[in-house]
Amino acid sequence: MRGNWKLDKKRITTLEDFGDIQLRNLGKEVVDEKAIREAVTPFSNLVPGVTQEEIDEAIKNLQTRYYIRMDTGTTLRNKDTYMKWYHASLATREQKYWDRYKRYLANDVRLPSQVIDKTDHAATEIMDSLADPQGNDSFSRKGLVIGSVQSGKTSNYIALMNKAADSGYKVIILLTGTIEKLRQQTQMRVDDGFIGSDSKAQVLNKNTVSVGVGLIEQLPVTPLTTTSKDFNIREAIKIDGQKGPVVFVIKKNKAILQRLETWLRLHNKSPFTGKIEAPLLMIDDEADNAS
Repeated sequence: MRGNWKLDKKRITTLEDFGDIQLRNLGKEVVDEKAIREAVTPFSNLVPGVTQEEIDEAIKNLQTRYYIRMDTGTTLRNKDTYMKWYHASLATREQKYWDRYKRYLANDVRLPSQVIDKTDHAATEIMDSLADPQGNDSFSRKGLVIGSVQSGKTSNYIALMNKAADSGYKVIILLTGTIEKLRQQTQMRVDDGFIGSDSKAQVLNKNTVSVGVGLIEQLPVTPLTTTSKDFNIREAIKIDGQKGPVVFVIKKNKAILQRLETWLRLHNKSPFTGKIEAPLLMIDDEADNAS
């Protein structure tokens, strides 16, 4: 926008912080423009040198954040194969990955608490529709999540990835569309919300450059794709022996999918059972595209 170079970001952020505290104290799920303006304006005298343009910018930023709302969805399950397990598992399994992501959404993304709570609820419902990765039986569960454009689907499946890691899923494969630029953008979101480090630096340079959730706490996650490269079989490592989950963000490209399947079968199959014993969660981010 023209003229934005004249705005002082520190003053704008300070006003946002003041307004954010006031709006959170209201405890309302939906906050209108009047409430946002009333939450910010009284504090403008406390910020030396603040201009009306900066006040308006702070109000606009808060509107962008507080106008986000997320309705509670409806869950349909096949009762013949559904078995509750997730809620009971929370008593004995740590929620380190989810707690870290929740803090990231609140402090960095600065989503309203109501939206975070509903993201938590939605991901929990999906987890309970999956199978227990620490159970004794083999399983195969499939499902479809439907949401409108810009309805928080990315935050939803990244929340699911974090909860899956806490529960014991060892391999997480995220399928994007067929365009590399979109895959890279998705990888960046996964770096911020789940991996916690720059995947390119971690894989290529063997150094950890903390980003997103990693600035809160570093937890073990091994990326086998990066913001610059899709899956490469020559750079892959075995799943067995990794402390945390292994994550792939790959395009729906026949050659890449075949390479991934070949690597999984040749290098990760148990010699005793003939199967890949690591519990796997596959998420299709573009289920309406080339599925």
